[in-house]
Amino acid sequence: MASLLERLQAGAPLSWDLALVTDSLDDAGVEAVTAAHVLDPARVLVAVDHDTPTGTVAVAEKQRKLLDFARGQGLPFRYGQGIGYHLALEGGLKPGSVAVCCGRHAAVLGAGGVLGLPLPPKELKTALETGAVSLPEAEVCRLRLAGALDRYVTAWDLVLHLAPRCRGTLAVLGGGGLDLCQRAAVCGLLAASGAVTALFTEEPLDGAETVELAAVRPMAVLAGNFERIVPASRVDGLRVNQVFIGGCAGGTLEALRQTAAIWRGRRVNPYVRVLVAPATAAVYAQALEEGLVEVFMEAGALVMNQGCSACWAQSQGRCDGGEVFVTTGFINCPGWAGRGHDGIYTAPVERAAWAALTGSLYES
Repeated sequence: MASLLERLQAGAPLSWDLALVTDSLDDAGVEAVTAAHVLDPARVLVAVDHDTPTGTVAVAEKQRKLLDFARGQGLPFRYGQGIGYHLALEGGLKPGSVAVCCGRHAAVLGAGGVLGLPLPPKELKTALETGAVSLPEAEVCRLRLAGALDRYVTAWDLVLHLAPRCRGTLAVLGGGGLDLCQRAAVCGLLAASGAVTALFTEEPLDGAETVELAAVRPMAVLAGNFERIVPASRVDGLRVNQVFIGGCAGGTLEALRQTAAIWRGRRVNPYVRVLVAPATAAVYAQALEEGLVEVFMEAGALVMNQGCSACWAQSQGRCDGGEVFVTTGFINCPGWAGRGHDGIYTAPVERAAWAALTGSLYES
């Protein structure tokens, strides 16, 4: 059987291994997707992971439609067990697999070597009914990561270094020795900054462009969109009001361990709202076992339930118009965390953790 990279290069329709449906869909999207007659129920996961606990009556109605859809066709259903992408990886989705998803962060699956394709609702309905998906017309960008990042440089900086090269492409990366937290950040942020999707592979990357990790320098994204990339010094000392450590990159066990290592024996700034959310119930349980949650609570942070939480920012973690919100999430568009709000700054786990302590972002 041809490898995933060979199938990508061929550009032919692909058979998918998992379809992920979540409550990130709007009302019209829910109506479209739930009208599908699913070809293979065993390959579908319906996960309510974005708005948990349910925030409004309207959201409850939408989530009930997803529940009825799952129950009516015998589909696996999960409520509040964690972020669907991470549940899929925990469930044994193998490298080289293909997943079709309704969410904008499908590329996060690439951290586990899975091709995650975000589809509009009508295309996802077709995929559910046929078991196949057509690839978007996009260049396959091969990148071989060489060497190692400098001590004070993060995977976030690497993404901002790569973003202009990867916009509009299917980005395939190899090497670099990055852990799951770092790979999730790279894949998710590349998609947020304009790539169609991204994934890591162990396959040979013939003809790949080599990226020297030692050449990467600290960078930052200004609030608003991912094209506003500047040197980190441009936001040095920015006073923050809220910090969220969670989501697809910040909610991994590796990320929680990094945060606990920084906070152990310290207290977060009393004038900053600090939120922490594990990605899944399994991560939460392990964080409890290792004493990480105790560290967070002793530091003065608010530990949230597993799931998208304040990365979603539609029912938790809202801000007023003048506040600066530092998040390990992938969304920084205006109005996302509150009406009139335009102050979301995405940051790697380490910098977000330090911002929680100091009350400032990128403090020298």
